[in-house]
Amino acid sequence: MAAVVVIAFVLQFLTLHRGAPYGLANRFFVAMLLAWLLTTSIRLRVLARDRASEA
Repeated sequence: MAAVVVIAFVLQFLTLHRGAPYGLANRFFVAMLLAWLLTTSIRLRVLARDRASEA
């Protein structure tokens, strides 16, 4: 998932020239970043819950 965020970030900077669809690249980057953050938060909650149940 981190690789997709990096690709979206690079795509955003590659579209900085005139006439490029910057808005689309920016929205894609934001969507991928939010997906990555949500995935990370869910994984951390599951990990914390599993450790709490072991103790």
